[in-house]
Amino acid sequence: MTSKAFKTRLNLVMKRMLCACASQQPGKILVVGVCGKSRLGAVRGNAFGNAFRKAAQKSRADYFYELFESSWIILDASAVNSFMIRLTENL
Repeated sequence: MTSKAFKTRLNLVMKRMLCACASQQPGKILVVGVCGKSRLGAVRGNAFGNAFRKAAQKSRADYFYELFESSWIILDASAVNSFMIRLTENL
């Protein structure tokens, strides 16, 4: 999946990262999304985190997050492709 880079206040280019692996539960996949910290005072907040949450809700997945930098879900293996499509559509 391609992702647009964004600049921080230090002008460093930060990219979003998505990682998927087999879960300990049979037939389940763990998907983790990580994004750099949002700018202080950003109007939209973390756009990637918001898109990840919306895609997880549409996929009816268990959704977890840690502040705004990382989110993770546990999906049925058959739902991974549709989650990725929904995530891309929400970005």
